[in-house]
Amino acid sequence: QPIANKTEQLEAAAAQQFSTYSNKAKETAYKPIDYYNKQEAFYRGLFWICVLPLEASREQAEIKELANQLKHYQTLYQKRVAQDLDANQLQSEIQALNQALQEKQKLTKYQAMLEQKIEDLGKQLIFTARQKIKGKKAAEELGQLAQTEQKETELNSLIQQKEQELAQQTRQIKELEQEYQEEKKELASFKNQFVHFQKVHQQQVLADLAQELTHQDQTIKELEQLL
Repeated sequence: QPIANKTEQLEAAAAQQFSTYSNKAKETAYKPIDYYNKQEAFYRGLFWICVLPLEASREQAEIKELANQLKHYQTLYQKRVAQDLDANQLQSEIQALNQALQEKQKLTKYQAMLEQKIEDLGKQLIFTARQKIKGKKAAEELGQLAQTEQKETELNSLIQQKEQELAQQTRQIKELEQEYQEEKKELASFKNQFVHFQKVHQQQVLADLAQELTHQDQTIKELEQLL
């Protein structure tokens, strides 16, 4: 009976929340998914998928709290430290907590089964949604493929342009190298001419110097004869 009551309460709360959600959606003209706006099962399934984990978490917290209370009263009963509670009252509290704990555990098992059913429903709804948008996805993929091909064409054109620029730069480099070799040859020729001129000039200077010395020697000899 407690499990049935709890189930009815959960279903009533879910129905109330779903009604509030639907009214709010109609007032604000908000449609999460346009082609599902007439399928109440879809919204109800999404609501339960969101609510049940929270409910399960709350139930687990309540079970943990009951287990802690049970352990506390068992400690009091075993040590006989409670002054305002006698042994019979403690035993009654322990039994009541045990019963509540068992009911919570049963309810948790029932909720697990319900969650599994809702999960199956969610999978079916997702499968239906995928089937309905399959055509749209295919069209989008074709559009993306066309865009990819266009990008590849643009990239090929850019590559060809860069290759042409590289070939032109290569030709310019070869021309510069040829000019450099010619200038190098001219510089070597000029250097050879300069060395030859320098040698000729040195020989002429030496010849002039020798002639000057000869002239001086002759002058000295003439002076000696006069003396």
